[in-house]
Amino acid sequence: MAAIVCPHCGVKNLESASFCEECGQAVSVASSGPHVVGSKDMASTRVGQKVQIKQLKKQTRKAMITLFIVGILNIVVGLVLYGMLNEDRPDAAAQVLATCGIVGVIFVGLGVWARVSPLPASIIGLVLYVSLLGIGMVLDPHQIYQGLLIKAIIILALVNGIRAGIKHRELRQKMG
Repeated sequence: MAAIVCPHCGVKNLESASFCEECGQAVSVASSGPHVVGSKDMASTRVGQKVQIKQLKKQTRKAMITLFIVGILNIVVGLVLYGMLNEDRPDAAAQVLATCGIVGVIFVGLGVWARVSPLPASIIGLVLYVSLLGIGMVLDPHQIYQGLLIKAIIILALVNGIRAGIKHRELRQKMG
């Protein structure tokens, strides 16, 4: 009897098997029917590729939303700090507002761009975010502990956006 290889774990199974004996995942029974595609594999049909692209767009949407949130938070923080500093130090208040506003607008722009090109927008967003964190830590070393969980969540969301963007690009190239 011929054997079929499980697309999930790579173990050989009997050709008549519906589920892998090793991992328990579904395996393709007939070569002419639908094929099970592993999470790292590319679908071979246009319909399968469209399904994968739809799933990837959901993942890249998270990066887009993260970029928007980072941008909006920067603008809001800039406005709040401007209000707090404006009476005592108007020059410093104007600089803070300008800096936060510019960074906020850049991230909102990256969020808009991520709808069309999630990979480069996520990469630039991640590099910019980590760079700004690094600059902030150099200026004030105590900042490393402030909002650590939120910083980690933002970084992970952007990294996931990059992963989905890479696979999205591969599928687009394969589809032509």
